[in-house]
Amino acid sequence: MASRIDQVVAALESVLDDSLNSTRVDWPVSSVNRWIKQLPKDAVENAEDLVLDGDGSGNADMEILQAHVAAVIKFLTASKGDVAEDDEEGE
Repeated sequence: MASRIDQVVAALESVLDDSLNSTRVDWPVSSVNRWIKQLPKDAVENAEDLVLDGDGSGNADMEILQAHVAAVIKFLTASKGDVAEDDEEGE
């Protein structure tokens, strides 16, 4: 069974793929933040810092959104090892 972090990463990869194949110049940040908010509270320290801020209409420039999502994916992927180690220590 995939962990919640894996599920969030998969969803963010889907959003990134969709945005890369789009001709839009901006993208709703809610499409990213809904997945980030699915992270367990104890899985990633300061997960709220991963949330993307949008403009007044709730959008972000496409290039900013894509860079942010790619960075969050890399961060979560790298963090999975830390979470696994913490779980093992707690057993």
